[in-house]
Amino acid sequence: MDLGLHRALPVVGFGLNILLLVVALVADRRDPRNRAFAGFTAALAAWNFGVIGLRSAPDPASALRWEWLIHVAIAVVPVLFAEYVRAFLGWRHRSPLLAAAYVLAAIFIAITPTRSLMVGVQETVWGYAPVPGAAYGLFLVYFYGYLVGGAVALAAAARTLRGARVTRARWVAAGILFALLGGAADFVRFVAGWERLYPVGIPANMVFAVALGVAIVRHRLVEITVLMRRAVLYALTSLALAPFAVIAINAAARAGEGDGVGTAVSALIAVGALAAGLPVLRKLEALLERVMFHREHGVRDALLELARELGTVTHVRGVGSVLTRGLVVKVPLRSAGLYVPEPGDRRFQCLARYVAEDDDVQSPPDAIDDALVEWLAARREAFIAEDEMLHAGDGPAVVEGGRSLSAAHLALAVPIVEDDALSAVVLVGEKRSGAAFSRDELQLLEAVAANTAIALRNARLYDDLRRRIEDVQAAHQQLSQSAKLAAIGELAASVAHEVNNPLLVILTHATRLRRELPDSSVTRSRLDAIDEQTHRAAKILRRLLDFARRREAALRPMDIWDVLQRSLDLVGPRLARAGIVTDVEVLDGVSRVVGDRDELTQVFVNLFNNALDAMPDGGTLRIRTEVRAADGIPCLTISVADSGIGISPDELKHVFQPFYTTKPEGMGTGLGLSISQGIVRRHEGTLEVVSERGKGSTFFVSLPISRDPA
Repeated sequence: MDLGLHRALPVVGFGLNILLLVVALVADRRDPRNRAFAGFTAALAAWNFGVIGLRSAPDPASALRWEWLIHVAIAVVPVLFAEYVRAFLGWRHRSPLLAAAYVLAAIFIAITPTRSLMVGVQETVWGYAPVPGAAYGLFLVYFYGYLVGGAVALAAAARTLRGARVTRARWVAAGILFALLGGAADFVRFVAGWERLYPVGIPANMVFAVALGVAIVRHRLVEITVLMRRAVLYALTSLALAPFAVIAINAAARAGEGDGVGTAVSALIAVGALAAGLPVLRKLEALLERVMFHREHGVRDALLELARELGTVTHVRGVGSVLTRGLVVKVPLRSAGLYVPEPGDRRFQCLARYVAEDDDVQSPPDAIDDALVEWLAARREAFIAEDEMLHAGDGPAVVEGGRSLSAAHLALAVPIVEDDALSAVVLVGEKRSGAAFSRDELQLLEAVAANTAIALRNARLYDDLRRRIEDVQAAHQQLSQSAKLAAIGELAASVAHEVNNPLLVILTHATRLRRELPDSSVTRSRLDAIDEQTHRAAKILRRLLDFARRREAALRPMDIWDVLQRSLDLVGPRLARAGIVTDVEVLDGVSRVVGDRDELTQVFVNLFNNALDAMPDGGTLRIRTEVRAADGIPCLTISVADSGIGISPDELKHVFQPFYTTKPEGMGTGLGLSISQGIVRRHEGTLEVVSERGKGSTFFVSLPISRDPA
């Protein structure tokens, strides 16, 4: 190899190390990973700087001083690398092995200027090399032992890490392995005396730096700006330009030493080398751009397209479906979920989620941890699940929330803010490529979240408009049904009035026949049955007429048992046909309330009919009375309980709303309970309900007790 290139290689390696050091310092210096990474790369830079001086040393004395600097830098490399591994893996406590590394580093630094580590230097084909002392073997064991241990720890941790940290750990471990192979080759070359074999330790160190650079740029080991990312790209490209630069440098050096013709020829060679190298530089830069960042460009395009699609969705669940499926398919991700707060509850529940079809990752959770929701509401920025060290100051609950997300292969939690309040959260799964999200992508995700907020608001407006239209249509249908029922009621009253005349004729003739027959006659007993049932039919018709008759309510003291008995007479035949048993227990001596008999009859008829509809396969209707106090006023409470299908919690919130019904179309108007509640309130009472799905319902009618005696 040309000696000019031999001298240029450590310069390139030093430049890469300085670049990585700057990247770490530009990022958040509070992050322990950044600090450990900066220290580690600083030691590598000092090592390369010493090699630059060594390869330019004019005599053995100055070469020995450069060797001292090199070995001091090498002595701290294992310690700083161990610190970096500890920070990367999130280990909080320093182990005894790390403490021992500090002690060993201090010892080897102390003996570096003595003959225990190096007796001196010797000149070789490739420059000066150290003459090992008695402790040099222990120094090598210490150096390679800690590097191998760190690589093993990273490789073992890769099995439990999540997301981009797995890929980063593999890149770093691969770089260490390559550096170790280069060092081992140099050691074998030195022991075997193969002086003409090129020392590959520095090139291996450069490959290690390149691996770290790729881990940074491709998988965001630390947060870096676009400028730093481009700088790494240009550094990697410049490495390929090194041969052209060396040819140009050597040609320029010879041009200064030769005659006029030689100078001109050398100058032409230098210009030609640079001219040939620059196009290669541009092409290689474009190639690296495509290789290193093609997925990021694809992610940007996908997120922009998704933001446009969200504006076309007109219902809330559709927004969730488009968002989650779009993220998973277009980015692509392993999974995604959209979470919104439940009405009356601030807990964020899953509205929509999507998992990649050919991925075995678990589905996003049903709800988001409350501590994480509070963090998002306060910070209004994306929560990066794997940055556990950054969230250490936010409390153990937040750290545990981040671990839960990482365990589910979720990389981010992105807040959606409406009217200066947290309205939804997007859980973003890991990229299927294994890469982390760049800062630009995080900004785009926040823009998508802003578009999602607008889409959700618009969708809610559309949903509300649809509900209002449906309510108007339902109200129109219910009003039509009510009108029909009113007409049927009037017709039934008319029919009842007309039926009374034939009943009167039947009753008159039956009475005359009974008088003409002896008491022992069988026919007389049959006439008794006709008389009894005719009176019963007449009684039902009278109550039906009273119930249908429209008049002003008249509140007066009355016996509630008469109202219950009257209501049961009206509904009793239907209850019997449906196989429903009536169980009635009323308090003795406490039954008088103030009310209107007809209106209260309407209330209990409605309750009995609802109980009948709730027990299509038969059951038991229980009616009980008890005394309760409401705001210090004694009230008689009548409970009407059925053993039917019950009412769900969601339906229970609406049962007293006008036109709301859970019955099939044509079986209810949705007005019965609303009207009943209005009647009870006019009586200064209350109508309440307790129900459980599958266990029946109980309605409680509480009315003030009358103080007037019977």
